[in-house]
Amino acid sequence: MARRRAVGDAIGALFMLVLLVASVAVLTYAIASMYVALDAAHTAAVVRGEPARENLTLVFVAHTPPNGAPGAVVINDGDPVNITALVQVVDGQFVVTPEDIYLPQGANAALALQSDQFVVITGTGAAFSHDMTVPYVSIFAEGVSTTPAPGLYYWVGKLTVRASAPANWYVNGTGTPAADNGRQLVVDAGGPTTITAIAR
Repeated sequence: MARRRAVGDAIGALFMLVLLVASVAVLTYAIASMYVALDAAHTAAVVRGEPARENLTLVFVAHTPPNGAPGAVVINDGDPVNITALVQVVDGQFVVTPEDIYLPQGANAALALQSDQFVVITGTGAAFSHDMTVPYVSIFAEGVSTTPAPGLYYWVGKLTVRASAPANWYVNGTGTPAADNGRQLVVDAGGPTTITAIAR
């Protein structure tokens, strides 16, 4: 009798696990479908000659100033816009984070990330993904000051960064030799580039 009960409990637990996994899959599909529908509605408006004139540039930055955490920098080059959600792919699943960020023209914002696969959704339903060809340079420093100062810069070609003291340098997460006893780094920026200087 005890054996039958144990088998029944195991089958019941397995059934509940299957239901839970199915529920999560359905919810993920529903969220993804909702944002696909919003993007389709935005595209239809553009086709009808009603563009939102939104122009966002998204850049993935491995170390976003000022705290050095991975993130996305969103730059608004178009009409004022409301960012309503951040959609990421984490471990093969969609993760939707509601946002409430107003960006006037020319402004920018940094969003914390869990993945380098992400899309920003605006209040009109437009979806913007990041562009891995835009030559933005992010400079992050710890224990030293740098010239140019830590921040995000649009840059094409060679860039010289100087530190106030000897530092260990990392370009896109990889240790990189520097000149002048670790005080100067020269990089050739042809796409999103993260430069990190950490005091020795």
